[in-house]
Amino acid sequence: MRCPSCIIYVEGGYPELSDHIFKMQEETDSQHITWINRYMSKSRTSKEEFTTLLRGVFETGDLKEWIIQKFIGKFFSRTPHQFLVKMQRPDWWTLLGYAYEHHHFLKQWVKSCSMIIANTNFEDVHHYEIDNIISEWHGKRGDFPRTMIFC
Repeated sequence: MRCPSCIIYVEGGYPELSDHIFKMQEETDSQHITWINRYMSKSRTSKEEFTTLLRGVFETGDLKEWIIQKFIGKFFSRTPHQFLVKMQRPDWWTLLGYAYEHHHFLKQWVKSCSMIIANTNFEDVHHYEIDNIISEWHGKRGDFPRTMIFC
């Protein structure tokens, strides 16, 4: 496995990766501590709990359910992201910022999906990414003229 912070290869599975990251945390390596705070926990944990938390970061099971749970966790946490708080009663500047950011997100989204299409030979992946692009630009399939369907 590779360390998600420093990208070095660690022999073994989650326990070994956990040992590496935990050791770097104890050595106060800022890069690893930042990763731990962002993706695992901001409070200190025991070594056993640390391994469990690490496994939880990478073992997603059903990807759609994982994304939903991550969003719910961010939205309903004790300290939700400030953007989520502001979007509950958005002012003009918040909406303007959202529109600006989303415009740039869409441009990059199409490039990212196109890169995936270009780098795979699996037709089902092609169809999936084309559907992603179409849904971002036009909404759900069927909500736009039939001539717009590319697959």
